[in-house]
Amino acid sequence: MKRTCAWCKRELSDTTAESDSKMPVSHGMCSECAAEIRDQLCGDVIECAHADLPGGCGKTEFCAACAIRNSVTQTLATGRDLRNIAVLQQRKTTHGIRTVPFLVTTEKVGPFVFLQVDREARTG
Repeated sequence: MKRTCAWCKRELSDTTAESDSKMPVSHGMCSECAAEIRDQLCGDVIECAHADLPGGCGKTEFCAACAIRNSVTQTLATGRDLRNIAVLQQRKTTHGIRTVPFLVTTEKVGPFVFLQVDREARTG
């Protein structure tokens, strides 16, 4: 199976983040892309329509209803993984603000919650 970075589309090899001791899990990203987003908030990475509002990601009036944020919070509190939860997220796009379907997966590993956000396949 050919594996590529989900961000830059470069082919992954044995020298990617998976074998890097500082970043042992790549989740389908090369080490350069993983390092680029490592300390960013989710809303900034997925270009949430509300992340640029005063307070930023996690602190706007819209964040309490954010399904992605609530999935991470739930997994952190309960330790229970969530798999392929369908969510709708308002994103900034080249065509303005659009509601985009995503599938959210969370997994608690030690004190951290790994978050995977995939574009939901369109049907029809």
